[in-house]
Amino acid sequence: MPRQIFLGIMLILRLDQLSQMKYVKPLSAPEIVTLKEMYKNAPVHRMRQRAHIILMSNKLITVKSIALSMDLDRDTISSTIDAWESIGICGLYDNKRTGRPPIYNEEENEIINSLVEKEPKQLKICLSEIESQTGKTSSVDTIKRVIKRSGRRWKRIKKSGG
Repeated sequence: MPRQIFLGIMLILRLDQLSQMKYVKPLSAPEIVTLKEMYKNAPVHRMRQRAHIILMSNKLITVKSIALSMDLDRDTISSTIDAWESIGICGLYDNKRTGRPPIYNEEENEIINSLVEKEPKQLKICLSEIESQTGKTSSVDTIKRVIKRSGRRWKRIKKSGG
């Protein structure tokens, strides 16, 4: 009898510990299938990682253990679980990030493309003409990016050895 009481107390303590730890709510079968597919086939590494975190949490693996096994911070694991609980599968995707605002607007991009069409081999000459027309300074690399974004290919002409 004392052993059974001891085991009962241990079970109650363990259940109390589990209730204080952070886990995802039990997943449905379609959610598990979706997460497994995402874990195997998602194009972005972080999405695969997040799907794995949710699957591990569903198996009642602690946040600390997941963090150690995946070499991530506990806060990362916790925020992934929070995102899953609040948003669902959309919480595993990366949010759109803002970058540096473009130097040239669409109208100026058209000017750049027309100037480069006239002098495709002389980008430095085009650059000075672009600066005089738009009043904005940039590098040759920026001009190349604008050209590539417009769908044109930029290749250096190879000299034939002969």
